[in-house]
Amino acid sequence: MSLFKTVFTLILLGVTLSAGYRDDPRVREIIAEYNQVETLSKNGTYRMIKRGGDYDGEVDIAYLYFENRTRTPRKLKLEGGTGDSAHDAEYYYRQDGTLFFSYLRSANVRGCKTEIRNYFDRSGRRIYRKEKIGSQCAAQVGYDEIVRDPISEFANH
Repeated sequence: MSLFKTVFTLILLGVTLSAGYRDDPRVREIIAEYNQVETLSKNGTYRMIKRGGDYDGEVDIAYLYFENRTRTPRKLKLEGGTGDSAHDAEYYYRQDGTLFFSYLRSANVRGCKTEIRNYFDRSGRRIYRKEKIGSQCAAQVGYDEIVRDPISEFANH
């Protein structure tokens, strides 16, 4: 196969995977679990613990940790920024504690925006990474894309 055909095939495959990722049953399951965690976080079913906004000289960060009645972490949310930018990250965990979804956003006064979504299968392996990056700047997010241990992440801040 010629180099052109190989590159063209890879581009088509990438477009197909990109367009059809929401048709993947694993992603549909992740979206359903995300919706459940969001509902239970917002209606007060999950206990929320908040720390922050600690100003460390450059960044003001708030940490919000949500756990169910058995003290299993279900969501960790980090919010922060500086005078000219804002960053937030949300990490979602299954009932067994494995990470299933992370969502990171960043924006600044120059109009730079970044959005990253990571989808993880039941074993914790990332199966999809979707990103939207503003055309005016390089991708930048203020937090790690993957936080597998929300208890330590929360306790250390």
